[in-house]
Amino acid sequence: MKRLQLLSVTVALVTTSAGCSGGHSPTAPAGPDFISIASIAPPNGTSLARSSSVTITAMVNFQESCMPDAFAAEGEAGTISMTIKDQSGNLLSTEVKRTVRSGPGSATLSGQLNVPATGVSNVNVEFTLIPEALGCTLQQLFFPSTAASYPVGS
Repeated sequence: MKRLQLLSVTVALVTTSAGCSGGHSPTAPAGPDFISIASIAPPNGTSLARSSSVTITAMVNFQESCMPDAFAAEGEAGTISMTIKDQSGNLLSTEVKRTVRSGPGSATLSGQLNVPATGVSNVNVEFTLIPEALGCTLQQLFFPSTAASYPVGS
């Protein structure tokens, strides 16, 4: 009898543990929205010279799952933002934005940077996917991002 009770408890624990995977089954995809850098020039990690002018151009791949709302232009579902900041988070250049459609895609963004002569040791370039809020459920309103980093040399 004790053996049967122990077996029942073990089966119950295994069943409960298998069902507690944070709301995702092993075969279900995680959150569908993402953004990644496919290519970037200059390459990530390249040392930038002080007082130089640099054009940073990147192609990013993304997946945007929110549907456009009634006020968006046909097919528009979000924005990709490119920001260039120093190691303290201070903006070094004008933010570049690109409107994207729902679904998978790629986009090219380019920004100009005048590297300061002093006070900057690192430049971070961040790409953020911003969904069209009115077309998203509350669970979809997170902003996937990716970044490249450049040390500043002398």
